[in-house]
Amino acid sequence: IFLDRKRDPHNLARIYLPDLLPNIEKVISLDADLIFNVDVSKLWKAADVRRHPVAVIEDQNNKTLARYLIIDPNNSNFTNRLPSFARNFLRHANFSSPVFSAGVFVANLTTWRRMNASKSVEEWGILNTGTPLFSHALKKMLLNLVFHKRTSRLAHVWNPGNCNLTKQEALKTTIIHFSGSYAKPWLPANISFDCTEDVRDLWKKNFAVQKWDMNISECITADPTHALQLIGPIANR
Repeated sequence: IFLDRKRDPHNLARIYLPDLLPNIEKVISLDADLIFNVDVSKLWKAADVRRHPVAVIEDQNNKTLARYLIIDPNNSNFTNRLPSFARNFLRHANFSSPVFSAGVFVANLTTWRRMNASKSVEEWGILNTGTPLFSHALKKMLLNLVFHKRTSRLAHVWNPGNCNLTKQEALKTTIIHFSGSYAKPWLPANISFDCTEDVRDLWKKNFAVQKWDMNISECITADPTHALQLIGPIANR
């Protein structure tokens, strides 16, 4: 099975939510690099997934599907060799539509099961590993491909914050999402130079409230492969 650029199987878990939570219909999926400044139930109430498999937040930088396309979809000599699901997608996709974040979303798992979404994500992941069609086709892009034109949209307020905020700005923000490879307040300052000291302090205070068994350095260096014990049997079936 395909893994992401950091080879962290944790990032595959959300793909298999219908299998991991077989008796659940509606679920909130959150990245681990988030701070919520409001009751998460407000997100639950804001997300209408009665007629859609997923409620999502559009990319705030207005990145579109075309931004990640690395092949010419009109090159029939190439596309005719692709599986039918990929040919149909390239033929009918709206490449000018904004992509959405995979860090925060609300899913209707009943609809996921009905459309066999997990299998579709696997097919796209395996295809793109051997025949690259889209860049960054891991987690975020795989979900964008499978749920293209099938989403309800949440307000940007549900995924706005970052490492550049002052303390006052951070406390007024609904969610602080430390997205990206280096905008992480737990990393050394010479690596995560985008993070303000205010945000570092806020993250430390939030982290300290949780009763973790490991300290920060252990969390950073922990081997994630134990997640394969849970995900592996599903991913490799």
